[in-house]
Amino acid sequence: MPRPKITIEEYRKRLDKIPEIEFARLAAYIDGEGCIAISGSSKPRGRGVSPYHNLQVTVTNTYLPLFDWIASRFGGRPVIANSNYGKPNTKQCYRWVISEIHGEELLRRCMPYFIIKAEQARIGLAFRDIKRRKFDQFHNGPLTEDVIRQRDELQQQISDLNSVKGFGARKLRNQVTVSDTDKVQ
Repeated sequence: MPRPKITIEEYRKRLDKIPEIEFARLAAYIDGEGCIAISGSSKPRGRGVSPYHNLQVTVTNTYLPLFDWIASRFGGRPVIANSNYGKPNTKQCYRWVISEIHGEELLRRCMPYFIIKAEQARIGLAFRDIKRRKFDQFHNGPLTEDVIRQRDELQQQISDLNSVKGFGARKLRNQVTVSDTDKVQ
């Protein structure tokens, strides 16, 4: 049976009761086992007349008690993440997912603790700010070309950072260089 949805105000009150160290722990799991992404489609869905974009914050792992810990503190839910379970040498894999609005609040609270995914979190929060401004201005009306362009650019930036072959990998390779004086003789 699905759990009832809670408002962002109720969610913030719930998070206010959680010790700060728990946000540092969650940030570490998102850094090491998680993903911050912006999904989207150029085709409208449902009653929409514009492309849609959605912030995603996830953690993926094979250790189910981890997801009990995350969901009991931060909400969201674990889902089965691998369809090849049952094949030789594969373990059941789970993915924790949370709503876009609640994910935004978690990113804000985890931001000081991110090491690896700080830039993805910053982009994700910028995306949510744009999305909120559009909602405040136009409610459910069609998106302007400028808003679509901004969302697409942020989606591409975060995708590049997350891609093994993309900008994020090249940026990391360029940072990890050994000077001649540091080389082992």
